[in-house]
Amino acid sequence: MEKKSGIHLDIKQISIDNRDKLNLMFASRQYPDLMLRSDASPLQMETAQNAGDIVPFSNLLKYAPNWTKLLQTNPAAKKAITTADGNIYALGLVQQNNVYLGIRDQWLINKKWLDQLGLRVPTTTEQFAYALLRRMPESGDIPKDVIPFYFRWDQYVGGPLDLFGGSFGILVPDQNYVAVENGKIRFQAMNPEVKKPLAYLHRLYEEGLIPPEVFTDDWGAFEANWRAKPEIAGSMEAYINPNPDVYVPMLPPKAEGVSRQLFRRQTWIVRNNQFTIFKNDKYPVATARLADLLADPDWTVQELYGLFGDSTRKNDDGTYDIFPETGNEIYGCM
Repeated sequence: MEKKSGIHLDIKQISIDNRDKLNLMFASRQYPDLMLRSDASPLQMETAQNAGDIVPFSNLLKYAPNWTKLLQTNPAAKKAITTADGNIYALGLVQQNNVYLGIRDQWLINKKWLDQLGLRVPTTTEQFAYALLRRMPESGDIPKDVIPFYFRWDQYVGGPLDLFGGSFGILVPDQNYVAVENGKIRFQAMNPEVKKPLAYLHRLYEEGLIPPEVFTDDWGAFEANWRAKPEIAGSMEAYINPNPDVYVPMLPPKAEGVSRQLFRRQTWIVRNNQFTIFKNDKYPVATARLADLLADPDWTVQELYGLFGDSTRKNDDGTYDIFPETGNEIYGCM
């Protein structure tokens, strides 16, 4: 990127889990020149905008034709990153590819264990609970510390939310339990039907098929169990399949009496505050051109998923391949 842009980048990374450092930066007003992939709150951004600490990108769009074209052809994206005073202070991350906007998580099943037990992929909640989960510890090749059904409670990634919609027909897009049905907003935690999937999960928990750790494991523990070798989980929900040779995706097992299964889609189409220029940046025009480079299609793929040849590949027909194990997103400041 430095070769392409002619800009040297001195990068300081702030972990997504280290909000104290980010909060201190905003409280002290000791800003970098440029902030990428920010997890700053709307209040923090608004305070910095009102104090004049952020350079409005609206004044720099003429140096960013890729962004100009996007905002002209995507009114929804423009609206999402435009503040109440009509300015665009920070650029967003606009996800437009069909893969990203597809079904949110995969419900994975340990096919190796299924084969050892002589079982098929379950299609109903009763098959999943009793024909499968109860029998998983029976196989000699399955570890003694087997986790039949593993997830992180009330989490957008790796949570059991696809059981609510996919198995019981109650759409719960994320941990806020807010859904839109027939044009009306509904708080699904107040929906009496939500008791059915909760009762099902409670039954699995009482019988030891769900471990207590689903309520306490942080992301590090979840990922360790998720990627463990030899595998210790029989079934789980995850955005990426950690081992396609062992785990296969399955349709949510259907509960009795459910006529329509609902599937979560990725709903976070525009992430705000992903490219912010602060007033102490001596080269705002060059920085705007850097933003335009990142909005080039080839660089967009590489910035999200890794460089061509390492984690991604551009094909002759203009499509892209993303290799497995591309790593986590980076949140940083420059």
